[in-house]
Amino acid sequence: MLIKIEKYRKKKHKISRKDVKILDYGCGKGESVTWFKERGYNNTYGVDINPIVIRNGLTLLSEKGYSRKSLELLDKNGKTSFPENYFDFVFSNQVFEHIEDINKVINEIFRITKENGEGFHLFPAKWGPLEGHLFMPFIHWLPKNHFRKFLIFFFVSIGLEPRYPRWKETINENKKKRTEIYYNYSVNKTFYRDSSELEGVFRKFNFHVSLYLFKKNINIRELIRRFVLSNNVLLTQAKKSSNSSMRYFDEVKK
Repeated sequence: MLIKIEKYRKKKHKISRKDVKILDYGCGKGESVTWFKERGYNNTYGVDINPIVIRNGLTLLSEKGYSRKSLELLDKNGKTSFPENYFDFVFSNQVFEHIEDINKVINEIFRITKENGEGFHLFPAKWGPLEGHLFMPFIHWLPKNHFRKFLIFFFVSIGLEPRYPRWKETINENKKKRTEIYYNYSVNKTFYRDSSELEGVFRKFNFHVSLYLFKKNINIRELIRRFVLSNNVLLTQAKKSSNSSMRYFDEVKK
């Protein structure tokens, strides 16, 4: 991603690091925002819908001496307060699978991206065998019904479940309750799409889109790892030649 940003600012637009405007859409507590700022990308911002992680991120920014205005809480529709045509580069990392109404979000990304501004969006492949949040195989392939819930219960019963602080609410709970927690998360917090579906939505909002291909010369071990932890990356470029901006929200109002 950094290579893409450097290519954008040096070869295409000849702007300095401090002047290029970058947005991390779904930034969490803003670790990537501080990472870019530490490397001279002063105009790096982050947005997220979770008020807790934003609050933690504001503390992190203050500790490092950066402006607290660099992080912002999204509204319930995924909208930001930034003006139109503001950002040179917008990226997201493992965010799209948590968004139910992807049209609203990509429309907003289009609105705030400059003409010919670029994007780098990494998301888990729908048909990758391992669900990356619960670390259970195949559950995201199943419909959100009792079949999925049964498979989750099976994995919990054999001890195949996540064991890290994010799931502290499962501590001291029985198998049935833990299954309920995991199932509700998979139903309400994950919305897997294949790359062609996301490409179609980006194109709907006047982005040029290409699927990023990782280097081909890799060993068998790395190939297996990538298959199990499958990710896709879409590279985008905003084209503002038509009146597609705000198209989706206009349709909703009608």
